[in-house]
Amino acid sequence: MIVNVAHPYSTPRPAVRSTRRLAVRSASRRIWRRTGADWPGGDPMPAHGVPTEGYLWRFTLPGRRQVVTVGCTVNRDRHGTWSSVVLAREPGALLRHATTQGGHADPDAFAVSAGDLLSYRDGHLSVAFPDARLDAHISPTVTWPRAAPPPNGVAALLPLLRTYWHPYLLQGRVSGQLTVAAETAGAAGTHEATVLTGAQVYTEKAWGRGFPARSWWGQAHGFPHGDLCLAYVATPVPLAGSAVLASCVIRLGDAGWHVPALANRATRQEDSTGWRMTLRGARCRIQLDGRLTEPPLPMPLPAPAGRALVTAPQALRSTLRLRVRRGDRTLLDTETTLAGQESGQMTGQMTGQMTGQMTGQMTGQTTGRATGRATGPEPGVPRRPEEISP
Repeated sequence: MIVNVAHPYSTPRPAVRSTRRLAVRSASRRIWRRTGADWPGGDPMPAHGVPTEGYLWRFTLPGRRQVVTVGCTVNRDRHGTWSSVVLAREPGALLRHATTQGGHADPDAFAVSAGDLLSYRDGHLSVAFPDARLDAHISPTVTWPRAAPPPNGVAALLPLLRTYWHPYLLQGRVSGQLTVAAETAGAAGTHEATVLTGAQVYTEKAWGRGFPARSWWGQAHGFPHGDLCLAYVATPVPLAGSAVLASCVIRLGDAGWHVPALANRATRQEDSTGWRMTLRGARCRIQLDGRLTEPPLPMPLPAPAGRALVTAPQALRSTLRLRVRRGDRTLLDTETTLAGQESGQMTGQMTGQMTGQMTGQMTGQTTGRATGRATGPEPGVPRRPEEISP
């Protein structure tokens, strides 16, 4: 018979030491995330503790050619916290916006609230304006995999950048509706409802010290391939002429193409008929051709310093052609007329903010359209190519 006897000088590892080590590790991660960066394999959706935490939900209904967008930012400065919420829909050029004191971006989960204006937790999104209300339940089906390289590549791991971007939800199931009051619907005593059940849904998060003064963003569903989702961002490179730094994510069924920033050569050209952006990765080339088909809406964006709001023109429905090539072979060539495209060329400050719980309405008619088209840079300077596929 063998009896195991502990060495007289051995002692069990104190549980308190392990607990302390975990606490130190957790504190280190929180401190690091306050720089805006994430650990490899970390979850970027909980709040980082930076001046601006931004969230976007976009619903596309191809059969009815309807698009609904909800945006929320929770902003912090030395005076405290304030939030901005925007609700937009096409057709109809519906645009509602308000700001409120306070707001909470959860540091432990993907959850956010902005007073009585907006709340999101556990898949339930609720937005309430005096004349428009949205309630939706979202069940994710395709999200960006935690084990995959970040959509922005190594840039997501670098601290103290101005802005970080993460496309989280690429496909999901939706139930709910948007209801607009009679005076907006144009028929006394009635309400206009946009049923969101069955919509294609996309969710992303952007965070950092604020939005860049000049950038380009786009997201698209509504392709003939029902499970195709596209998202991209691009910014000019400072002190480098017309260079463009761009990231693009494409998901089609079980296939996908991912060309992150700092790992591709990107160019962007624009003329009176539209724009073209080309990203050349190590194993594929992605070409995007965009064209506005209706005037964009003046979407408000926060400037946390001074609690000001600026606008950037965003078209909720526009034409976007997508082509993916590998060598001489065309892997994908398709088009949608329901693409969201934003030119982050910031224009004039909005007035009348922060004078109560429901303020910050845009100067002029909030249901009107913006005028003019988005402007863009000259062709970009090539950068080192590389492609990473999740």
